Amino acid sequence: MKQKIVLLDIDRTIIDTDRLKEEVKVGQTGKLVFSKKNLKKYMYGDVEQAVLQLSKIAVIGIFSQGIDEFQRAKLSTIEHLFKKEHVYIDLEKIPLLPNVIEKYKDRIIIIVDDSSEVLKTAKKINPSVFTIVIKRNGKDSRRDRVVFTPDFVVQSMKEVVTMVKKIDEKA
Repeated sequence: MKQKIVLLDIDRTIIDTDRLKEEVKVGQTGKLVFSKKNLKKYMYGDVEQAVLQLSKIAVIGIFSQGIDEFQRAKLSTIEHLFKKEHVYIDLEKIPLLPNVIEKYKDRIIIIVDDSSEVLKTAKKINPSVFTIVIKRNGKDSRRDRVVFTPDFVVQSMKEVVTMVKKIDEKA
């Protein structure tokens, strides 16, 4: 059986970015906001356990959009769970999709994101990519309203683990 790779988005998947933005006071310095201690409180409570469980059944990677330094800071409390060669962060991540998908063409690729646009593009590039949209708090967390039906819709990382295990049965 092919090895699986699970590529996780950071914002609204691992980190409660909306809460972070609400609570960060105007004028706070980046060092204060993006300190390891401070960021831990913005990580969804189910993330660390789920990533540990996923790492037993798949290679775990990051596929995220934003300023590299800030995105990596958000991962600082769990960075030991990811290998650097599987971390992809760019100001615009959609243009990275063709190369990332090509790199893992010999694996079962699973992308977990809150952006339907990203997932739709990945599926268009390679229809065998498994797409999981995460809707924290049961709602769309992004402004994009791209019409797309992912393979799975979940509300938590715990559900992601369940879906990734089901992919074994489908692949």
